[in-house]
Amino acid sequence: LKGVTEEQFDWKPYPECKSIRETLQHMVIVDRSGLDSLRSGKEPDYESYSVQETEIALLLNVLEASHRDLLAGLTEATKGKALDETICIFGMPMPII
Repeated sequence: LKGVTEEQFDWKPYPECKSIRETLQHMVIVDRSGLDSLRSGKEPDYESYSVQETEIALLLNVLEASHRDLLAGLTEATKGKALDETICIFGMPMPII
């Protein structure tokens, strides 16, 4: 994302799609809701999540942290399990692999 201008971060090829900035915010929501789902075993209430950060450098830091937290949650949820065992994420049991 180096070299992308503020204008480019908010550009959309058509109105219904997400801009780069909105996509980054969406990725944070996916990480957070996935982690909550791993912990609860239930489908997340996606509407309850939001990302207020809009400044790109800070948003990238938030995304890095949310992704790191999700990976730590996945590591914990799969610890000691065989690859064909299931975990529940996004409200759906699925095999680890």
